[in-house]
Amino acid sequence: MRARSWLYVPAHDPRKIAKARGSDADVVILDLEDATPRDRKKAARELVRDALRGEDFGRSRRYVRVNAVDTPLWRDDVETAAAAGADGVVLPKASSAAAVRTVADALRAAGAAIPVVPIATEDVAGVFALGETVCADELVETVMWGSEDLSASLGAWRVRDEDGSFLEVFRHVRSQVLLEAARHGRRAVDTPYLAIRDLDGLRREARRSAWQGFAGMQAIHPDHVAVLNEEFVPGDEEVRAARELVAAFESGSAVVAIDGTMADNPHLLRARKVLALVDDE
Repeated sequence: MRARSWLYVPAHDPRKIAKARGSDADVVILDLEDATPRDRKKAARELVRDALRGEDFGRSRRYVRVNAVDTPLWRDDVETAAAAGADGVVLPKASSAAAVRTVADALRAAGAAIPVVPIATEDVAGVFALGETVCADELVETVMWGSEDLSASLGAWRVRDEDGSFLEVFRHVRSQVLLEAARHGRRAVDTPYLAIRDLDGLRREARRSAWQGFAGMQAIHPDHVAVLNEEFVPGDEEVRAARELVAAFESGSAVVAIDGTMADNPHLLRARKVLALVDDE
């Protein structure tokens, strides 16, 4: 199951929902949280219900970002998602394992044991609870991280330096999310790239993210989807190299030389994972 592109769409905006349905995103996230004004929450739930029950999203899986469990809104959001047949929910401000379990239990009670995707680093408490949050419940298959809310929690003036690279603390948290997800057998999905028109910058960021092991990236605009879908699948040259490496080990050797470079079992495992990404549907 591919999880390269996770496109947010404001849940109160029928026009943007319609556009997202044709986006070819792996996951479309109907956002009842930050993207929906507080005075439109109830109307947005009705739009979510109608969209999930009656509209064709193509091959995209349909998730709902609910409001955080420290608000009075989350339960109605979760029950709406469950009753309308959502494929999963995204939980913001997931700063503890207890928050994740609360939503997971509510989904089961509603008869919808669907995936819960915590955004686990939107404040400092969430960073330190990350190891527990990632494995809080069996419904957690994927974990996300967020840089912008975290910056507010830290009191940071900015997230990136003048060259557009993450500042040190955000690089650290990003790496920690990836490591904890791998440790517990979950997918990690990277934070969105906020420069909407900078598709070249998005491409560079997505490629580096994929190289490190992230399964995909959150997106805030439909134009980002095609780039993410391309960059989170190995290119022709990477596939060719992986196939050659796997073939070289068919002789039974424990160590081989490819293009003058030594390769052993870790390289074989890495090549097989590259090929698995190509075949993953």
